[in-house]
Amino acid sequence: MSRREAWKGAAPESSAAARKHLLAVAQECIARHGFSKVTLSDVAAAAGVTRPTVYRHFGSAEELLNAAAVTASGGYLERMRSRTMRLDDPVERVVEAMVISISEIPDDPYLEELFRMRDAVSVHAANQNAFVSSELRLYFGDHWKGDDQALDELAEILLRLLKSFLEDPGPERDVPELRRYLSSWLAPMLRPRYL
Repeated sequence: MSRREAWKGAAPESSAAARKHLLAVAQECIARHGFSKVTLSDVAAAAGVTRPTVYRHFGSAEELLNAAAVTASGGYLERMRSRTMRLDDPVERVVEAMVISISEIPDDPYLEELFRMRDAVSVHAANQNAFVSSELRLYFGDHWKGDDQALDELAEILLRLLKSFLEDPGPERDVPELRRYLSSWLAPMLRPRYL
């Protein structure tokens, strides 16, 4: 039996290029099979690599597939960062990020399926990945007065709040009303303790 050529003969020139290629292949697999049915083996086979090669670039299957879903979502993160970073107030940035997530995720086929799957986006796994904490550092900049543990705990509570809204939206609120509602509860909690 002959060995197949790694990367189907077109090896990426850098680790960043390999990650980008694996994300693109994972997106194709998700589009073809649906998020809940794609495995790391599917992505590895489609990319022409072994599972250990994928693990060299992504810590877990969940990290790869979650990143692929977010990337495939039509620039969700870029839109969120663009809209939140226009605001001067760090607390308003956090509130706006929540508003964007709560209002846009249910309409995005990739992200909605990702969040609908109970174990796909666990709060624990997301916190270990430290993605939300790093986004919060971006939003707060030099204004954050708490320590790293407090920032991680804030990331956890915001993720739990987001999951709650996505699983049970509650009363219908338009975007301005949702912004007012979240601001009235989040701002008093954040300002005196951390800013």
